[in-house]
Amino acid sequence: MGGLFLGLVSAVSAAPLPFQGRLLMPPSGDRVVTWQNQELVLWQRHVPKTLKKLTFDTALYQVEISHDGRFLVAGFTNGAYRRWHFPSLVPAGILQLQKAESVQWPFAISPDGAYLTRTLFEQKRSQDIMHLEVWDWQKGRRLNTLWAHQQPLQLAGHYPGSQLVFHPLGGYLAFATEAGDLKIFDTQRHRWRYQMPGSPPLSYAENGDYFAFCVPQGKNHEIHAIKLWHLPTNRLKTFQVGDVSATESALTLSQSGRYLAYTERSQGNRRKLTVRKVWGGDTVFSAWVPEEVDALSIPPEENGVYTSSLLRPDTPSAFYAF
Repeated sequence: MGGLFLGLVSAVSAAPLPFQGRLLMPPSGDRVVTWQNQELVLWQRHVPKTLKKLTFDTALYQVEISHDGRFLVAGFTNGAYRRWHFPSLVPAGILQLQKAESVQWPFAISPDGAYLTRTLFEQKRSQDIMHLEVWDWQKGRRLNTLWAHQQPLQLAGHYPGSQLVFHPLGGYLAFATEAGDLKIFDTQRHRWRYQMPGSPPLSYAENGDYFAFCVPQGKNHEIHAIKLWHLPTNRLKTFQVGDVSATESALTLSQSGRYLAYTERSQGNRRKLTVRKVWGGDTVFSAWVPEEVDALSIPPEENGVYTSSLLRPDTPSAFYAF
């Protein structure tokens, strides 16, 4: 790792990359997907090269790759959800669930890519109410609607941030709001299994051993702690952090669960990126990155972290080795 440590933050330079927009990496790590506005691009990773580019008439707002690496799903602002086989990008179905423009419901896809679960919001009787809808790709129909969260109305027309993420091996779906409500749904028993204080950002290790989530505190839901749940032993450990945001910060676990990477709130035109060992909590890397960075990816080699941005897609992705 280049550079000298200045306090806790190192003065390092990142390797610039040709990728622009939000970056996603399948479990295999041999390719990456970037997306922004009305464009989705499949790249070769190790020697960056464009393999395929898709353009659309409607803007994308979220893209996910199934944990088994077989499907890619994109959500569009016109309420459509498209699925492709991955990495061929051969179409594998469309769900047209909403006709309103600028709809941006957070969603997650099951580990095998067979089901889509999305969050729905409504404001009624001075309450913010959230439900989850589960859709079957093959049958093209809704399977279930689940009550997920309710809180006093904060601001008319504004919905609190939330995140959905499936356990990589199946069986559980995590849902959290920026207000600090974390629930785990048992997809086999069809009931909410756990409820505890917690908020986005969330991340599972690809091997399914660890689950990371943030812990908001106080009236303003400030986040100064990240919890790591070791699922095989049902043990929790807490990492104290500087100042993480439920809506601005990024967080990810490496595939084996060995490393945790996260960013803190922006300070001026930059934000702090930190990588820590899950066992022991030691900081192995820390650097200042552009404030536009809102996504992190650790490759299977676990030798560095990719940064990218959806908020400012003209911000080039970068790779920080550790």
